[in-house]
Amino acid sequence: MTRVHVGMLIMAGGVAICGLAAAAGRASDRGARARADGTAEGHGFAVATIVLMLVGIVTIVGGFGFAVSSAIFP
Repeated sequence: MTRVHVGMLIMAGGVAICGLAAAAGRASDRGARARADGTAEGHGFAVATIVLMLVGIVTIVGGFGFAVSSAIFP
């Protein structure tokens, strides 16, 4: 496995993190609807969605940079 493959695996991890953020976003949306109906539910999912999406994007960009730099400078 070369360093380019490692960069590609890092990018795949970033995509998985973004998938977790999407799941947290769906939970946040359900919580917002529940609060509108008058029932109490946690509101930390919105913050988790934003943080996870940012971490996922940074991981994807970092993995891409690692793979490209490894390909250019072996």
